[in-house]
Amino acid sequence: MIKFKATDIKLVNALWEFLSTQEGFDLLEDMLAIEDKKYLAGWLVYELENVGNLDLEKWFHDLDIFVQTSYVKKGVEKYEIQ
Repeated sequence: MIKFKATDIKLVNALWEFLSTQEGFDLLEDMLAIEDKKYLAGWLVYELENVGNLDLEKWFHDLDIFVQTSYVKKGVEKYEIQ
């Protein structure tokens, strides 16, 4: 389980906003399975970039490790994760 700090407010707010717009529990289950803040930030960036993409065939954890890393880097920068 991830323990958030007060400095993680951007990430927490973005997660809450994203999940409140989604139907079903698939994404919530994916999110709850993540145990690292940086990975979670990358997952969120990936999901936000692909919202509404019905042709999306890959889940974040199925992506190549280098692609995942690029999303993690974007997420860390976007949500100012330390």
